[in-house]
Amino acid sequence: MAKSRRVITKEEFEKLEWLRENVRNVYLHGQTPHWIKDKEDEIIEGDFETGEVKEITVKVRDNLVLQRHIRICADRNICEMVVALVDGFARVLTTRSIRKLETWKEKKGHAKPTREQVERTLRNMQEKGLEAELFITSDYPNDVPSPPDGLC
Repeated sequence: MAKSRRVITKEEFEKLEWLRENVRNVYLHGQTPHWIKDKEDEIIEGDFETGEVKEITVKVRDNLVLQRHIRICADRNICEMVVALVDGFARVLTTRSIRKLETWKEKKGHAKPTREQVERTLRNMQEKGLEAELFITSDYPNDVPSPPDGLC
């Protein structure tokens, strides 16, 4: 939806899709990523009964102990890239959203309401017997006091 509404570019969509398929879905469901399972690795196998040792090639998919160790290493290696990618998206999308909001405000001739306008509106609500428990507006005057701690 974000791509179709041009919130993100095609390139950003492709990166987010990679992130979804290779990191988010896999880790959310507690799976080992396919790119780890599909590896083959050479290990040294020892037989405690005979003392015989030999080098063999195993599929990581078939050896849970090896899979666990490789996954820990892979997680460490991918972590820095994933954090940078997600942080970058958050910063880009936030900046883009703020710019679009400012452009929208300029086009609409948006002006912040004054404190007097807010108070007049609240008074009019009270005079009509309306109890205003929540006041929603796209912008608040700078001199409206913040709610006490614990409230919105």
